[in-house]
Amino acid sequence: MLFNRACERATGFSAAEVVGRPAADTVIPPEEHDSFAMVMARIHDTRAPSPEQGHWVTRGGGRRVIAWANRPRLDDDGEVRYIVASGLDVTESETATAER
Repeated sequence: MLFNRACERATGFSAAEVVGRPAADTVIPPEEHDSFAMVMARIHDTRAPSPEQGHWVTRGGGRRVIAWANRPRLDDDGEVRYIVASGLDVTESETATAER
């Protein structure tokens, strides 16, 4: 529903290219599709927030490490209407940690 300027800078994709398409079809690497689906299913099943960390694919084929906070938003019947996900690009801090 939203792909802000920080997302555009991190990936090289414009919001117009991403919004309305499944994340697994755009920024989630193929080898993480199953784990991504499992996280989304767990959020739907438990209705609980879920902090995660994973990768995004960039337009140029690179990878960014993203730390996520995923929070379900419920409808009047208590069902998950949508999931609000906010992420922080931690690529540089992960790289620095790995180099120590």
